[in-house]
Amino acid sequence: MALTHKDTAAQTADYEERAAILEYDAGMPRADAERLARHWCLGELDGSSGTLSRPSTVTLTAAVKEQLLASAHGRNDQKTLAQTRRQSDAWTDLEVDYLGLKGEYVIAQLSGESFDETSYGAGGDDGVDIWIHGRPCAIKTNHRWGGYLLVERAHDLRAVSHILLVSGECDARDQQCVCRRLDDLSEERWHYAGWIQVPRFWDDATYANWGYGDRWWVPQSKLDTRRRPS
Repeated sequence: MALTHKDTAAQTADYEERAAILEYDAGMPRADAERLARHWCLGELDGSSGTLSRPSTVTLTAAVKEQLLASAHGRNDQKTLAQTRRQSDAWTDLEVDYLGLKGEYVIAQLSGESFDETSYGAGGDDGVDIWIHGRPCAIKTNHRWGGYLLVERAHDLRAVSHILLVSGECDARDQQCVCRRLDDLSEERWHYAGWIQVPRFWDDATYANWGYGDRWWVPQSKLDTRRRPS
């Protein structure tokens, strides 16, 4: 797919890198990889709606990360010993809460809606992270660029109509994680990857256990990249 003369050198380089990552690391067909890379890095014309989509990227500053980490501590402190959001010893509850809050913050910034930064609830929440246009939505966060939309517990979707995915910039090729350290306040860019309706998710999802517990997943190529769920 040819780029126009209006695209800057930096945008072009970012587009080419992201398209390659999506194709080779996420296993997407080349056409899908290019389409999503253009959406995120350049902005593209959405042929289905005839509207111009813009890159859906939010930068987390040091101040924002401090705020989200404080909220993660608050959420984690409300849990009992029987409550956990993780299924692996590789990540602590605090790290999982912090990662999730980053995704919720990104969607809140892009949608203009608010989300609950503090409460966790006696038995966890009901799976609804944010309401968009009156629709109860779950937000899933994957720190890998091109990472899958993962659902660990089926009952988390019992009150949800749509699932939204936010992905980070960690590179699966060399297994490096740039977002996990709690004491690192350097800026991070996170990306809104798209959404899927819950019935469609169950139709398309693959069940797997990679040693981190049972989970269901779909690749980003299954997501709708329009800004708001419909």
